[in-house]
Amino acid sequence: VVSWFTFLFNFNPLIKLDGYYLLSDWLEISNLRQKAFHYLGNVLQRRILGWPVERIVVTGRERRIYTTYAVLAFMYSAFLVGYFFWLVGGYIYAKAGGPGLLLSIVIFAIIIRGALETVARGVTQHFRYMKALLHKPVRLTIYVSLLVVLIIVVSVPWCPHRISGEVAVIPLEQFTLSLNNLGLLESTLRRGGETPDRKSNWLTIITSNELSAVDVLPRVKDGQHIQAGDTIATLTSNQVIQSIASGEAELQRLEGQLALLKAPPKKEQVDEAAAQVRASQASYDQLKRDLKRSEELASKNLLAQDQLESARSAVAVAKADLENRKSALALVKSKPRPEEEIVLEREIEKQKYLLDYYKKQSEAQIVVSPIAGTVGTNRRVDTILTVTNDDIVEMDVPVSDFDILLVAKDQPVKAKVRSYPGVVFEGKVVRIPPFTSAFNEGQRFPVAVLVDNQQKLIRQGMTGYAKIEVGQTSLINLAFRKVLSALRVEFWSWW
Repeated sequence: VVSWFTFLFNFNPLIKLDGYYLLSDWLEISNLRQKAFHYLGNVLQRRILGWPVERIVVTGRERRIYTTYAVLAFMYSAFLVGYFFWLVGGYIYAKAGGPGLLLSIVIFAIIIRGALETVARGVTQHFRYMKALLHKPVRLTIYVSLLVVLIIVVSVPWCPHRISGEVAVIPLEQFTLSLNNLGLLESTLRRGGETPDRKSNWLTIITSNELSAVDVLPRVKDGQHIQAGDTIATLTSNQVIQSIASGEAELQRLEGQLALLKAPPKKEQVDEAAAQVRASQASYDQLKRDLKRSEELASKNLLAQDQLESARSAVAVAKADLENRKSALALVKSKPRPEEEIVLEREIEKQKYLLDYYKKQSEAQIVVSPIAGTVGTNRRVDTILTVTNDDIVEMDVPVSDFDILLVAKDQPVKAKVRSYPGVVFEGKVVRIPPFTSAFNEGQRFPVAVLVDNQQKLIRQGMTGYAKIEVGQTSLINLAFRKVLSALRVEFWSWW
């Protein structure tokens, strides 16, 4: 790699390396660089500066060669020297600060002192020749007109001022259903734009033993377009279904018991209880008469003592049964006690709360999309599916603290993505954040830009560049803005 790079660099004809000598031999012009610069300088001195110097006579072929080579060689050499100074100066400034930068400027001036001396002599010579312009009104008028035009061109704010940066496409709205590190089902809704928002919910289900089964079933397909409120996934749990069924059965039992307690006694029940009381009363009366006869016989020693005791016991049992029958009749006819109703009502209320909790658990197992968009599945291992609204996409343009004050809301933006290099997408600035974020080039303000994407050409993850149109400025302000800022801030910090 080093050998090929060295070979190609050495083959460059715009500086005096092997490529230059090959070109010089091929054109059959010795000292090509010196002659080309000398010829171009002669043309500039005569036609632009108006110096009274002798014209260099060349052929048409030489004029084309000299002009082309001198312009290209000068541009390349200036770029090479400037780029080298930029790298070295930036490194020295980062290590040694202001004094190091001043030292590098001095060293650079020493390196190009020959060119600086030539420029200084040329400026001095030009002021000498300027005296002759007073005797040439036509050329003087042309110079003054050109100077006025130049001042107007560089000072009038006509040049578009743009702030650009590399961006990545993110959707305006996105809903994600995934499994987090704790094994809980997490749903995340992210909204961008002027007021960004991010919400996360964790869906839990009842599981109390190892036999509980839970399944997550997507109800949509990859690439399907859905509306807000559509069901996108369901969770099934056998224990939740069983808890709801048993809870409803228990609630019905308690409500039935309360209804029976509050219901008035039926006539049939009262008649039946009264008939039982009359039957028990008749039996009791008959046993009392039998006991009286037994006592009379026993007093005459006509009845054994044990038979008399049996008759007495039968009367006592019949009396107790009669009392029970009367109590049952009184209970049937009586109203329920308030304490009994309150206990049952509290039990019913408790059961309703429990059943409502079970039903909410069941409803939580139905996942609906809060936004309209396109479904995407199998994006990551822990992601079940995503719903993306990409009718409008968002791009975050990294803006430095040097340029952030120029950015304002609703400024027009033009963007290009690498997938469609021939298409320019238009948008506007919607949010200027109050804080910076880390980018490849350092800390930058991520200015949010919304770009219309009704044609669905831009997709999430595409990369490209965006330009914020911050207004118009003059060429001189565009050229010296950073220089003036460096003098006012960096140079001030040296003292």
